[in-house]
Amino acid sequence: MPDKKEILDFLREILPVTTSLLLVVILLATVSMLGGMENSYMILCVQIIVFSWLIYLVFASYHIRRRTDLSRELERIMKEKRQLEEETLQRQKDLEDYFLLWMHQMKTPITAASLLLESDSMSCDSNAIRIKSRLMEINGYANMAMSYLKLMQDSNDMDLTRVKLKPLVTEILKRYSLLFVENDDRIEIDIPRSAYVLSDARGLSVLVEQLISNAVKYTRGGKILICYDLGKKALRVEDTGAGIPAQDLPKIFDRGYSGFNGRATDKSSGLGLFLVDTIARKLSLKIAVESKVGEGSCFTVLFP
Repeated sequence: MPDKKEILDFLREILPVTTSLLLVVILLATVSMLGGMENSYMILCVQIIVFSWLIYLVFASYHIRRRTDLSRELERIMKEKRQLEEETLQRQKDLEDYFLLWMHQMKTPITAASLLLESDSMSCDSNAIRIKSRLMEINGYANMAMSYLKLMQDSNDMDLTRVKLKPLVTEILKRYSLLFVENDDRIEIDIPRSAYVLSDARGLSVLVEQLISNAVKYTRGGKILICYDLGKKALRVEDTGAGIPAQDLPKIFDRGYSGFNGRATDKSSGLGLFLVDTIARKLSLKIAVESKVGEGSCFTVLFP
């Protein structure tokens, strides 16, 4: 049984043709009444017109029915598509929530093990120090994974405030102090106490930590410099480490790309610099990179 919409569509479809044929019939009748056409010819013409109109109605009805069926099928497919998209997004969110919870739970035994290694009986043991360094690296990877998951979930969750750079950088350096000692790296920080930027504190902290972590990974017995230029509004993280091959530079911010150094040392997850680039774009920051193999790298964060 056709519904109201289908009937209205059918009437709109046949109205122009029906009107035109009706005008032709009226014209023929007028001509016949004026004596310009015999009645038998006029009746024959009207019969032909009515027959043609009936054939047209059949085809128009089929066309409207077919179009309605296709419209309903398209609507059904679009509804199923939306449902699939919602289900996919929900599964992705559930997976992200699971891994985020797993990361939180994994950090608990890492913290507990680190506290045990800080006990008086083990604090000076060289093996304990090396184990603690490895735990610190694991904790760093866990933090990076948590930052990545949170960034993917809260893509627009940015709170712009005045962020003092020196306390932010100093806090990060404290967390990496054991690795600096183990690597025999010299750390220099040249950031004015008054230096601040308008940014998201959490996002900026993750960005800077990834740059410092990257410098620590590839610097042994060298120097890491963190400085800020008030005039240029530029934060620079510079190291005298392994450096980045020229062919790797265009791809270092791609997700999952580890480059030659990462593959050679098996220390790269391919997420760190991807996080840096993603956060920088969300905070309207620019990242400039200079590097030379065997001499080191310099990452510059340019603030608006």
